[in-house]
Amino acid sequence: MNREQKILGYELFYRNSSGNAARITDDDVATRKVLTDANTLFGLLELTNGRPAFITFTRNLILDDFVREADPEIVLVQVDSGKIQRIDQRLELKLRALKDAGYALVLKNYTGQRHLHDFMYLFDIVRVNFGGTNSPLQKDLRYNHGMPKAKFIADRLENSDSFYQALKMNYHYFQGYYWGKPEMISIPIPPIAETAYGEILGILSRVRDSDVNWSDVKCAEIIRGHLLLSYLFLREMNAILPPPPWNRRSRLGHSGRRARRAPHGAARPAALALAGLHAA
Repeated sequence: MNREQKILGYELFYRNSSGNAARITDDDVATRKVLTDANTLFGLLELTNGRPAFITFTRNLILDDFVREADPEIVLVQVDSGKIQRIDQRLELKLRALKDAGYALVLKNYTGQRHLHDFMYLFDIVRVNFGGTNSPLQKDLRYNHGMPKAKFIADRLENSDSFYQALKMNYHYFQGYYWGKPEMISIPIPPIAETAYGEILGILSRVRDSDVNWSDVKCAEIIRGHLLLSYLFLREMNAILPPPPWNRRSRLGHSGRRARRAPHGAARPAALALAGLHAA
């Protein structure tokens, strides 16, 4: 953190439990929910107060171009070096294409892995894992990288000693529990009877009546007129129907709920977690 306490941006995390934690069984699904909910339910710029959003994308979501659903003016594309065992030609070409399209690329959890040395040129920001490296390696990674334009983040700082150590090594940015755990952010989805859902159900309950004029049944117009309802409708349809053969991984969805219990009859609130990154 700098002396002015300025925040560079926020990292967005998936949450699907009542606590500030996540039980992830599919990284692709979790990332899709993070980006979709941030854009559709929360409003990404409002969520980050206009600052950049760091979102980690899996290999699959980079290769199938889901990553391009993110706005390059807002979202920084993170690659987790701990989960991508190698960067082959296909992935390298995709990452280069993203850079050409104006996306900033971030390498996360970097500890000096040798298999990444030939691909460091791809990344604009490198997040060095201070929890998985010692002091000499942290200094070496900061200076001996051959990346004069790259910015370096000292990551996983948990106390003042590690922060001041990173400052002396001239790291550019900082993140870690030293400034607090990620903050849960949620929004309630209103009870079904108080939304357009109730209007649609009311219409459908009368369609068997002989006096119903089918020209007055305007469910599609109701759905189109409510952004949240349209999103939820598409999400549920995508959960029920199999994905098309050209995109077997495609799924829409919403993330979990926070500790506060939703009112009776209400859907679970959507929730994300944010962690600030601090500039030097």
